[in-house]
Amino acid sequence: MRSALPIIALVAACGGSEPAPQTAPRSDYLPSEAAEDNTPRERTAPRPPPRVAEPAPAPVARPKKPPEPEPPPPVDGVYSPLYLRARGTDVLDQKIKVKGTVVWIYDCVADVAAQQPDRSREEIEKLVAKKPELCKRPHFFLGDRKATPKERAVLVVEVPRALRRDERISMPKDKVDASPEVPSIAVGQEITVEGKWALNSPKGWANPDGLLVYGRLVP
Repeated sequence: MRSALPIIALVAACGGSEPAPQTAPRSDYLPSEAAEDNTPRERTAPRPPPRVAEPAPAPVARPKKPPEPEPPPPVDGVYSPLYLRARGTDVLDQKIKVKGTVVWIYDCVADVAAQQPDRSREEIEKLVAKKPELCKRPHFFLGDRKATPKERAVLVVEVPRALRRDERISMPKDKVDASPEVPSIAVGQEITVEGKWALNSPKGWANPDGLLVYGRLVP
């Protein structure tokens, strides 16, 4: 009888008992849903719409500059400053007469004083007397009328000047007597000048618009 007990115990240990029945799911069961994420986040700005290229503005038509009137032709062989500025090439390197109004005259003392404003006019006059090389050669501008600006007038160069005291002492008397007559002119005065119309003068003046090499005043 003792050998039967271990056999029964072995059967029980090897799973001889029946499995437990499974529990059926409840009829009121609802499947779980994912919870909403309420974490605050930074809002991104919406992208701007693509930029449309604006059409280029239409070019504004500028009014055409009216053509300058033809300069008056010379009268009795006398030319005007306007004619020479417009058609000076027609008489280049020719001896001519020009009638106009003096609009500007070179003043050596005033020129040097402008460069040395700390000096008085009396000091400038003494300086120029000692150093005449500070002065440029005399010249003036001839315009069609008193109001003509210097930039639109005719340049007259190599105008005779008065001899200095040292020159009168050092030069022979015959040369002093033969020195050209110094013209007496003033701003606003109407004069007629005879000379050579050129681009360059014998003593170094040059102007691409032309200049008049002084010869003499015509009465």
